[in-house]
Amino acid sequence: MTQRWTFNIVYTAGTVAYLLPFVHSLLQHSDADFRLVDNGCLPPERRLLAAFAARHPRLQVWTMPGEGCRPHGEVLNSLRQLPAPGPFCFLDSDIVASG
Repeated sequence: MTQRWTFNIVYTAGTVAYLLPFVHSLLQHSDADFRLVDNGCLPPERRLLAAFAARHPRLQVWTMPGEGCRPHGEVLNSLRQLPAPGPFCFLDSDIVASG
């Protein structure tokens, strides 16, 4: 059996409500796991990420430490330190899978 890959998807303030629905397509068209990354999201967006992830066993949420939105490279460097099976993977939050 091969290990599932974990893709990191980074969200910033003001994007969660618009882009989170795209994760449905990723779940439907792959067997990968996904880490929804909070990079400076507002409290209501954090709650939305957590509630969404709680309904899907292949999702988890991770919050970038610190205040505000961190530079993309800094976020990726932090994510590389987290345990995950397989290679380091990330997707833009505006990706939609169609098959």
